[in-house]
Amino acid sequence: MAQVTRSRSSSDPNRSKMTGSELLLESLRRQGSDRIFGIVGREGSSIRFNEIEGMRFFLTRHEVTAGIAAEVCARSTGMPQVCFSTLGPGATNLATALSSACLDRSPLIAISAQVESFDLYYNHTQQCVDQRRIMEPMCKYTAEPTKAEEIPRIVQEAYHAAQSEIPGPSFLSIPINLFRQEMAYQRAMELLDEFGKAKREPLPEVGTNLVKAAYGLLKSAKRPIAILGNYIIRANAVQNLMAFLERFDIPAVNTYTAKGALPFSHPNNVGTVSCYLDGLLSYDCLGSIFDQTDLVLLLGYDYAEDIRPEMWTGGREKRVLRLSSFPNPIAGFHTDLDIIGDPRHFFDDLNICQPPSYDSFSTEDFKQRKQDFLSRASDQKGRLLPQQVINILNKFLDNDSVLISDVGLHRVYTTLFGNVSGYNSFFASCGCATFGFALPASIGAQIINPDKKVFAVVGDGGFHSGSQDLETLSRFGLPVVIILMKDDNMGLIRIYENMNAGEANSDTVSFGSVDFVKLAEANNCVGVHVSEAGQLEEQIRKALASKRPTVIEIPVVYDYEFRGEHHKKSLGDFIDSK
Repeated sequence: MAQVTRSRSSSDPNRSKMTGSELLLESLRRQGSDRIFGIVGREGSSIRFNEIEGMRFFLTRHEVTAGIAAEVCARSTGMPQVCFSTLGPGATNLATALSSACLDRSPLIAISAQVESFDLYYNHTQQCVDQRRIMEPMCKYTAEPTKAEEIPRIVQEAYHAAQSEIPGPSFLSIPINLFRQEMAYQRAMELLDEFGKAKREPLPEVGTNLVKAAYGLLKSAKRPIAILGNYIIRANAVQNLMAFLERFDIPAVNTYTAKGALPFSHPNNVGTVSCYLDGLLSYDCLGSIFDQTDLVLLLGYDYAEDIRPEMWTGGREKRVLRLSSFPNPIAGFHTDLDIIGDPRHFFDDLNICQPPSYDSFSTEDFKQRKQDFLSRASDQKGRLLPQQVINILNKFLDNDSVLISDVGLHRVYTTLFGNVSGYNSFFASCGCATFGFALPASIGAQIINPDKKVFAVVGDGGFHSGSQDLETLSRFGLPVVIILMKDDNMGLIRIYENMNAGEANSDTVSFGSVDFVKLAEANNCVGVHVSEAGQLEEQIRKALASKRPTVIEIPVVYDYEFRGEHHKKSLGDFIDSK
């Protein structure tokens, strides 16, 4: 039997040498990382990931899974997390996770092996592509060292870049022979001490003049409304925000990635909005919310979060205040006041001011229509409506739960109608809309929150694009409950095709049926099929009690048509304008 290298302390004073692999892992550990998600290739002869104490490797079945799991860990904690891939196709597979981290603003540290430095001829050596250049447009920092001594420096720089606003991925491409290089132990320790833990750049304070200007807009308004973005969460400004909204009595809606910034039951919380809302409810929801407002407060707003100006610009003439961590980058998107800085101090400074008196502003009709929509039941035997599924799931969502949505038509229902009680309790791929996001995201979320209930709502399309990592759930004993809405279609694409062409093309949207119960069982998970509302509630309870990863397959019936003119408020007009 081959002998396995055991972990050893990198601070052992009796050692004379340190390898590049030890230097890398110790550099990561000193930055605060203790886990790596990934897949190892032939560099396994040079790095084993057990060279030092205090580091755990989570082997996944696909590089996208490794990257998304790490990305969600990063979003959950606000701290950089690490994923690893082998060279060539391993690195190019990892690119999807990097694009997701880029557009969802997550501090991800991605590392790929590269061919040996003496054989580094891009596009000529086997498996050798210019990984650094491929990743560069999506990353805040990239590096490909030429010697092991550079590793502590580039790791520190990667962490610094990833966690500074705007957060995003850093990428390191490391030639395999550097993992095997040895250097004097004393020199290695000097490098580790020299390039210590990266410091996050502090958020700038909002100047007094800008606070006064913001208060001036608030005083002159009659009906303000706030749109909340994820920057509020990652800046740890949730409590400051809540105090401001309560003191000024301003209603708020949120993007997908800001879901939970206000608890769903908070009196100022109107709910999540999206470009699909009007078409889904066959009602001018966006008009009922925005048309009578005269001041839009974009608090932590990020254009990538996909609430677009055309959703709020109708009706009354409006002024727009934008609070973010970076200047407005979108040409043609007008703001009356653009504020860059720490939202905590901004809200605290405003809360010293006397709140103006605003006109009454009720969204009760909108909320009632949402509740009526949730209360509908299917008249097709053996199939539930997607909103029925979410309505039942809401009974289990509390302060000790995390809700994750994949990408697809089911995401519209989950994000708009799922009730979450706090921030960092909901995760979706919004900026990149990464197909197959939920299963790998649930791996990361359950590892970070071992004592919480983690629910992943998926469609059969996105789920089966990466379902091999059900085995990863089982292997690590992660009791995620997967709510699988099955319709054997690319449901959201059917809606798009129906809107523009009158009917969908089955060649582009329809799948063959898969037995997901058997698939779950084949991967050592629990699999159950339910077709009635009562069964679903019962099976969720059983899944939670079992403490095992469970796939609950639910045939659903979607309405693939956005009828009437209501969807034109945002979705239709946006598509037609392109």
